[in-house]
Order: sequence, then structure tokens, then C-alpha cells
Amino acid sequence: MVVALGVWEGRIAPVFDVAKELLLLYREKDLIRGRETIRLSEGLTPQQRVLVISEMNVDELICGAISSPLRAIIEARGTKVCSFITGSVTEIEQALGNPDFDWSTLAMPGCYQYGVARDYVPGQGGGFMRGQKGKQEGNEVSSRGANGGSLGRRGRCAGRGGKGGLALGGYCVCSQCGYRTPHQRGIPCSEIQCPECGIPLIREF
Repeated sequence: MVVALGVWEGRIAPVFDVAKELLLLYREKDLIRGRETIRLSEGLTPQQRVLVISEMNVDELICGAISSPLRAIIEARGTKVCSFITGSVTEIEQALGNPDFDWSTLAMPGCYQYGVARDYVPGQGGGFMRGQKGKQEGNEVSSRGANGGSLGRRGRCAGRGGKGGLALGGYCVCSQCGYRTPHQRGIPCSEIQCPECGIPLIREF
């Protein structure tokens, strides 16, 4: 499965809506088998962020604060969201490797006491949701599993397959010299070396 972290300077980005980087963790059971960095351009719209997550086949997103509309669309397309999380990438990776980890210890300040009604379990969803006066805010989408479902009471979701007719190929870029080349579907950027620096390229949308 693929777990994505919204990242800023080695930590979970405080607000996913403006996060400039995704770290993809390829997990097999409780072990991380691989990593890939995705750079997000400043000009990406919320809809394009959703398409990036869909194109990278992300099963679960771990992030800080996230706007309700963006979260709803991401979950409606088949990706579970564990939001209002803080901590370093290292802490998150260690937590993902521990099935008994208490995720409430990584809740953003002020969030736990207002609606953390269930803990996040990797591969099973859940997460930290805001509420009022200690009550959990309704979230029908995430409770229906990773394969989609209805978006609250607003009708059926499109599912992971539909991308609204917009394809995001992105680029493979060098983090040192800025070399860039269009991404070729089926070939991870991390498997391509920069012709100038000799280091693996990273994906950029």
C-alpha cells in the first residue's frame, strides 16, 4: 500500500492545502519497502492536488490541518485521510511500523480534546477529526472504507478511476541543478539519474 505524508522541512506540514511536498511510503505489512518524494508546485489548485494523489495511487494520506472540502473530495476518490497530525517524518515512519502505536500522541495541539473519537490504524483508516464541544464531526466518507462510497448526503462519488478528464504527467527534476524532463508513465523518476549531477530525479507536479 502507498501512504503519503504532507511534508514541510522534514515534518508534517501544518496545512496540507498549501504543502509543497509529498513523501510516498511504500508499505508491505508493517515494513516500509521504498520511498519517493513528490514536489508540489505553488500554482496547484485543490482539484489538481486531488489528482496528484489519485495518479500516485495513494491509499492513505497523513497530514496536518486540511480544509473540509478538500478532505471530502480526496476520501470520495478512494484515499483515506488521517488529519490533524504533527511530528517529524521519522516519528511517523516509526509509528507506522508499530501496530500498537497510540496516534493520539501525535495529534496537533488543541485537536485531541475536540473530537479525537477514534485512533488511526494503518490500513484501516480512522484519524483525527474536528468536532464541537468534544463531539466528533460527521464523516461518512471515511467510515465506508478505502474503495469509495457516497460523499455524505451529496450523492455518489466518482471513485478512484475517474480523473475528470485531466491528466497530470508532471516532470522528473534534479533537486541540485534543476534539470527537468517530462515524466514517462510507468518509469519512476527515482530510477532516472540526472545527466549532470548523477543523482536520482524526483517527481514534480
